[in-house]
Amino acid sequence: TSWGTPSSQLPTLVISESGQAKERAALYARGGVFVITSRILIVDLLTGVAKARDVEGMLVAHAEKCVEKSTEAFILRIFRSQKYFMQVGGASIDSEVTSPGRPNDANVGFVKAFTDDPSSLMAGFAKIDKILKSLQVPSLYLYPRFHAAVAEELEQY
Repeated sequence: TSWGTPSSQLPTLVISESGQAKERAALYARGGVFVITSRILIVDLLTGVAKARDVEGMLVAHAEKCVEKSTEAFILRIFRSQKYFMQVGGASIDSEVTSPGRPNDANVGFVKAFTDDPSSLMAGFAKIDKILKSLQVPSLYLYPRFHAAVAEELEQY
């Protein structure tokens, strides 16, 4: 269901039935928001079908499942490292650095992660720290569904 949103503004689904790499490269070149399986995204990043320089950021679902050896953590390491080396290698238009050898964080892509099971974040020793490290994000924000801003947004639909 699209909740009244025009289909041209909905995310493009890239799943196993989405065709060959050339077709996906054409989709990526068109731009927009994509919902992609982890397996396809990692292959496309490693083979250059999807280029990190063209990606503004990543949204990660089920953040509670992101651990150091997960596919999602690997994707984020590849994404951030490709963006980083683009900056350091001089391939960037804006090569301003915030400290020696480290590009401006705004230029290495954003990462936002979501969970619908916040209680699982408390299980185990230092699980939140491990998840934050795997996601390569510095901080955690908890917004319950009844938070005024969240409730207000959801009431529109």
